[in-house]
Amino acid sequence: MGPDSLELVRRIEEEFSVYLSDEKLRKVYTVGNLYNLLLSELKPNLDCLTGKAFYRIRTALTAVLGTSRRSVRPSTFLDDLFSEKLIRQQWSAFALECGLSLPRLRHTVMWKHWMQVLSAFLSFSGTVTLIRILSRFPFFTLDNFFVFTVFFIAGLVLWGVLYTTLLKVTPFRRSVLPTLSVGELARVVLSMNSAEFADKANDGVKLTQDQVWMRLVAVFCDQMMYRREDVVPSASIFGDLGID
Repeated sequence: MGPDSLELVRRIEEEFSVYLSDEKLRKVYTVGNLYNLLLSELKPNLDCLTGKAFYRIRTALTAVLGTSRRSVRPSTFLDDLFSEKLIRQQWSAFALECGLSLPRLRHTVMWKHWMQVLSAFLSFSGTVTLIRILSRFPFFTLDNFFVFTVFFIAGLVLWGVLYTTLLKVTPFRRSVLPTLSVGELARVVLSMNSAEFADKANDGVKLTQDQVWMRLVAVFCDQMMYRREDVVPSASIFGDLGID
C-alpha cells in the first residue's frame, strides 16, 4: 500500500475504532469489499474488542516511537520496538499517549533476587533485635513452642512486607516489558480497561449498516476529496478512485 492508502486506512480505523490487519486488507479491492470488512469487524465479540485495544496501542506506539504502521503487528515483539536504554522514558510517554491504564514495567530477575536477600536480612535483624529486647524481661522465653511459632511467622510476614515495599519504592529500577508481544499487551490492556472498551463496543453495535456506509463514504470524501456519487460499492479503490 502507498502513503495515500495507509493514511486512508488509519482514518477509517480511527473513525470506527477497529483494527484492520494487513492480511484482511489484501483481499480488499473495492469500496464494497472494505464496507463488508468493516461490518464483520464491528460485530460485538472478543476479537473485535481486542482489535480496538490493539488499534489504540498501535496508534500510540507509532506516535511515540516513530515506527511505521506495518512494523506494529499483534505478533511484533515489544523488545524490537523499545530501546533498552530509554525504555522507562518511552514507556511513560507511551502510557500518556495511549490514554489507558497500562501494566507497569517489571524489575529484572537479578534486582528481585537482591531485594529478597536484603528484605530477608532486614527482617531477620529486626526479629532478632526484638527478641533480644524482650529477653530482658523474666516472663519472656523462646522455650515455649507457641511463642517461637509466633515470632517465626512474624519474621516471614515482615520479610514479605519489606520485599513488597522495596519493590514499590524502586520504580526507577523497572526495565522489563510486561508482555512479550503487542498482541499480548492488547489483551492485558483490554482486561485492565474492560469498562471503556465495552462502552465503545456497545456504541458500535448501535450503528446500522446504512450508518456504517455513510460514515465510510464521508471518510473517503474528507480524506481523498472525492464526490459522494463517485464512492459506490463497485468502485475500485486502486483503479476507479486512484488511491495508491
